[in-house]
Amino acid sequence: ANHIAFRLAKRVLVPEVFPEESSRKFGAAAKTIRYPGLKEEIYLGQFVLNSAFIREAGLPLDRTIVVARPPGYWADYYHGKGDLFSAAIDRVLADPSAFVVFLPRIASQAVSLQGVAPDRYLIPPRPLNGPNLLYYADLAISAGGTMNREAAILGTPAYTVFEGALGAVDRSLVARGRLKVVTTRAEVAAIEVEKKGPMPELATRGRELTQFITNAILGEG
Repeated sequence: ANHIAFRLAKRVLVPEVFPEESSRKFGAAAKTIRYPGLKEEIYLGQFVLNSAFIREAGLPLDRTIVVARPPGYWADYYHGKGDLFSAAIDRVLADPSAFVVFLPRIASQAVSLQGVAPDRYLIPPRPLNGPNLLYYADLAISAGGTMNREAAILGTPAYTVFEGALGAVDRSLVARGRLKVVTTRAEVAAIEVEKKGPMPELATRGRELTQFITNAILGEG
């Protein structure tokens, strides 16, 4: 898809951590603008907090809220069976303070919570606002990319159980200590289930990146 989209585009905007070699491979080296941040920082800078979200979503205020997203094990980019994710869910539920918001990709993935007491988890009956959910969450565990990156930017501790090669943006978050990689059962056991600290300021960062990109494009004449 990138080979097609990058070649058809007049300008290509990528984070500065995006490999320059990939820009050349996709035919976009001469028309690429690299910005000093992540795309999640741009759109989350416009995020509006809903103070009533916890109540409206039916989440318990006195519990440690864990958002969990299972892997798309059928996808060609995923190279595992989801065993690490299952182990991570078991680790979380072993803590009596935890409440899991489980976000299955397909309905059959919900069976992994069979036997779990219904007051320990929620499978939302309708779509929830993702940024608000991750803002109020104390922990995010996913085998995907976007949700973990958003959690990391929002200041919510995030663990990736992705079984495959991480992308450049995810690797940059790992290097900055914003995202933790779980690849073994021992690392699953080290997942910390606890209330998180204060949240970062997002709006200023989003405006800065938007202005940088605007100036870069207009500056080209």
